[in-house]
Amino acid sequence: MEIYFFVIIALILLATSNLWVGVANDAVNFLGSAVGSRAASFKIILAVASIGMVVGVTFSSGMMEVARRGIVHPEMFHFQELLIIFLAYAIGDLILLDLFNTFGLPTSTTVSLIFGLLGAGVMVSVFKIVGMDGDLSQLEQYINTARVLTFASAILVSIVMSFLVGSLAQYLSRMLFTFDYEKKFKRWGGLWSGFAITVISYFILLKGLKGASFITDDMAKYIAGHTGLIVVLLFAFWAVVMQILITFTRVNVLKIIVLIGTFALSMAFASNDLVNFLGAPLAGLSAYLSANASGNPFGIFMDSLNDPYKANTYYLLAAGFMMVFILYFSKKSKTVTKMAVSLGSQEEEVERFQSYAVSRGLVRSVTVFFDGIKKVTPDPVVAYVNSRFDKTRMPKWENEKVAPPAFDLIRASVNLMVAAGLISLGTSLKLPLSTTYVTFIVAMATALSDRAWGRDTAVYRVSGVLTVIGGWFITAFMAALIAGIIATIIWYFSFVGMAVMVAAALFLVFRSTMIHKKREKEFEEKEKLTMKHQMSKDDLFSAIIGGIGKFVHALSNNITQCSDGIIRSDLKMLRQAKQLSKEATKQSDTVISYISKSVKNFDDAEIKKAHSFMDLIGYLNVLASLTRRMSIQSFDYFDNNHKHLTDEQVIEVTSVNNASTSIITSMGNSIINREYFNDTIDARFEAMKNEMNNFKANQAKRMIESKSTSWQNLLYLSHFDYCERLSLNSMKLGQSLKKFFVN
Repeated sequence: MEIYFFVIIALILLATSNLWVGVANDAVNFLGSAVGSRAASFKIILAVASIGMVVGVTFSSGMMEVARRGIVHPEMFHFQELLIIFLAYAIGDLILLDLFNTFGLPTSTTVSLIFGLLGAGVMVSVFKIVGMDGDLSQLEQYINTARVLTFASAILVSIVMSFLVGSLAQYLSRMLFTFDYEKKFKRWGGLWSGFAITVISYFILLKGLKGASFITDDMAKYIAGHTGLIVVLLFAFWAVVMQILITFTRVNVLKIIVLIGTFALSMAFASNDLVNFLGAPLAGLSAYLSANASGNPFGIFMDSLNDPYKANTYYLLAAGFMMVFILYFSKKSKTVTKMAVSLGSQEEEVERFQSYAVSRGLVRSVTVFFDGIKKVTPDPVVAYVNSRFDKTRMPKWENEKVAPPAFDLIRASVNLMVAAGLISLGTSLKLPLSTTYVTFIVAMATALSDRAWGRDTAVYRVSGVLTVIGGWFITAFMAALIAGIIATIIWYFSFVGMAVMVAAALFLVFRSTMIHKKREKEFEEKEKLTMKHQMSKDDLFSAIIGGIGKFVHALSNNITQCSDGIIRSDLKMLRQAKQLSKEATKQSDTVISYISKSVKNFDDAEIKKAHSFMDLIGYLNVLASLTRRMSIQSFDYFDNNHKHLTDEQVIEVTSVNNASTSIITSMGNSIINREYFNDTIDARFEAMKNEMNNFKANQAKRMIESKSTSWQNLLYLSHFDYCERLSLNSMKLGQSLKKFFVN
């Protein structure tokens, strides 16, 4: 049994790691609305969430039964078999959640728990049945299939309900208060705020106290028996208090609602989802202690896990403080939160997702549908509704040094109120809802009905939402698959398999952390280019010059990659060139967006020569298009297995490539060094053109002598044309900058 003690230690260490990735994943559930609306400073929001988590962990005791006997029937397994199931789940959960966090995609830790235990439990059960020459139809004796099926169906129900209720609640709230809500709020704010806080308070009572480790049975029965009275009293109390605050003070009660809601959801996360990280290790520890206390540790079945269980409050508090530490220091939690906030933002931002055919088709269909409704709706009604959603009536954000909120406090309050209400309803009906599913879909639904997804952003936001929802279903499949594979390896390779799997998990987490750092660094650079806040006009100009300089260097690198691929007939290099051209296009779009915003800050002198500055947009578009087409044409040529270029053609392509990249690289350096355009580049460009004319004459001779096929002719001449046009437009880019900043 001694060696299994170290297995328990490994399980607890994995639980700590899972706690880290789990908090990072679920932080968006309770931080998103407060952060997006700027209800308070980030430090205050974290403090409120931290208090909620510490309180919430003491409510988690009753939820520990899920891992102990919710998925597998422990009485059918021996101690060491349950350890394999718990260990396989813990390793797989760490890998899967960290992967989602790396790419900023929130997923359900509850789904990961249930399907991870399911995958590992099924594999171990199959091995047991086969080892006893049994029938696989006995599998239902080992697995609690009813609970798994209930949860799977609840996923779809929670998504649909969250979307419908969230959309309707936000639509009605905006119709009532509009974006300029201060005047209307003085009249109706007391009742509305009282209702919102009552919903959240009821959520705290129902979701929190139910499983608290310090609540007696009599107290729980009293609360359950007088719920209606408690709700009525809460509404009356909060409505009066909120109306007094609105009428006689300058306190912003919406901020109070958002912070109370943040506390409630962070408490729910700790009380409900702590089991996802600690449930399996604590169940493993219980199994170890039961087996060790028996006379036959490897022969007894784990019936003891069916006994009622209440976790030690001190253990839970220790976990709570650890979660607070993680919340403050986990960078991935900020990534997941920023992603969810950006998808619901009222402002135009750097979009994190590219459009997909499905999202484009969906947006197009919805647009056509609502355009049809508008045609049959009386014009006065359309005008009235539009007036309630007139964003120009929003109070102007005065602080130019700080970015405005992603959405206002009305929407943030609705997000929290609806999420709390739906989770409370699900809890009262004993439906195993996921807090991640509910909070995320509610936030997206309110963004949609609040018209935050305009024609310029909808397709990208919908792509992001579809990606997240798709990830939820992938979570279930991957959690079961990964845990099943790990359980198989441990079953056959015992402790060696355990060690290898733990080491593999740690390596994958380390690798994903490196990927996350790289991705966030790239995204932060894009944000700097488009962020007009916290920057003076000189800083704006510096950022755009630096962005254009990097873009020009990216063009040079892409030409080199493409030319090398042609010269070596290397399809892999040309595929990389295609990818580089995509990145160049993204850089171009980012800089163009930035240029458009910077023009708003021009003074009178700058406006007079703004045409030279605006020319940059045309040149950037042309350059991005040229490098993209060059890469695609070169890749398609070799992908279709056409003949390689002749030795003479390779020499000439190499020479033109060197001349072109030299010009473009010099152009990039000149822009970054604030010279913008060096007159000596003109002579180098003319020399390159003369050399190309000589090469074209050689090519014409080869064509006459039939020494070159039609496809070779097309690739050769097209590549020369791309190199010339890329060089020329890069020079025009520098000349426009020089006209604006120097001349």
